[in-house]
Amino acid sequence: MSNHPVILNASFNNSSLHFSSSVNGTEPPHFAIWTIAAPFIALLTNSAAIILMVCNEKLRTPFNVYIMALMLSNIAYVTIAGILSLTNARYIYQNWTLGVALCTVRIYTDYAVSAVTVHLHLLVSLSRAWALFGPMSYRSHHTRRLAVMFCVGMVLYVHILLLPGIILDAVYYRLPVENGCWVNNSRQMVWSTFTTVVVFDIPKLFIPVCYPVLLWKTLQRRKIGATLRGQMNDRAPTAPSPSTASNARADNMVRRESAASRPFIVLTLFTVGIVVCWIPGLVLYLLVNFISRKDISMFYTVSAILYSLQAILDPVFFCLSVKDLRSRLCLMGGPVYALLRCRVQLTLHAITSFFYQCWP
Repeated sequence: MSNHPVILNASFNNSSLHFSSSVNGTEPPHFAIWTIAAPFIALLTNSAAIILMVCNEKLRTPFNVYIMALMLSNIAYVTIAGILSLTNARYIYQNWTLGVALCTVRIYTDYAVSAVTVHLHLLVSLSRAWALFGPMSYRSHHTRRLAVMFCVGMVLYVHILLLPGIILDAVYYRLPVENGCWVNNSRQMVWSTFTTVVVFDIPKLFIPVCYPVLLWKTLQRRKIGATLRGQMNDRAPTAPSPSTASNARADNMVRRESAASRPFIVLTLFTVGIVVCWIPGLVLYLLVNFISRKDISMFYTVSAILYSLQAILDPVFFCLSVKDLRSRLCLMGGPVYALLRCRVQLTLHAITSFFYQCWP
């Protein structure tokens, strides 16, 4: 594992927002600029999304508790990552200059805080699965208080698995920070492998794998809703009759199906973001550890930039899924939207250019 310490550590904890190191010092200049800029862009988008949610009473739903917790987790991560990127901007792993204590803070952020973010995405998927396969119990039991309890329990679960290894590394196994700030996984191989698979890899793979099942169930329910709407349209409006109660039940079901469409749109956008932004890091990890020992550092920058986009896109995806927020952003943020669109296009162009330059 020591042959590629930066790639392995980065792909292990999948915390690419803090990627300001380099494998061989050949990363292009725009990569260093992105490393510093990405946390602050993510801080802006996540803070804006939280403000919009707090100011809109209609958005204070149990499902949106997970979204708000996800935004707070992103803010916690990018705040620490942004500060450390500015103070130790170039060689996070190869030449750490901020001391042992801040190295422990960085490791905790890269492991525990990023794991919380991953599991909050998992909670979003599990919430939708509950709503689709147990709609009655979901509506009657899934409250904001229960959602908060799920989030707190998930945070405790992640810390129970990760803190022992982080503490042991800080007390007994920490390598000299002058050579880089990263966990000495070779001295805790069992813990490292277990947490890699259970805490990071399985949740990230579970979300896109289970999405087709949730999509099938959603389409099935919408088909039933369309049938009910057709039955309602076939009935001419007349005076109250014995069928009025059944019509009301059908109308209520149609409204519930319409209300449930927005959370599924959020899940769909999040899943697309996970596939695009997170899966390349897992592929890189597999290539380095199990498939090829060749120098594949040309994929490192692309994987790092893609992963850092997830924290930026999470609040954007959420705002795009809410009609009121879309309208407000279009009215209030026309110039800002144009600027951000230009920056995104430039970033994608830079990534594409770098990829084609490095492709053998």
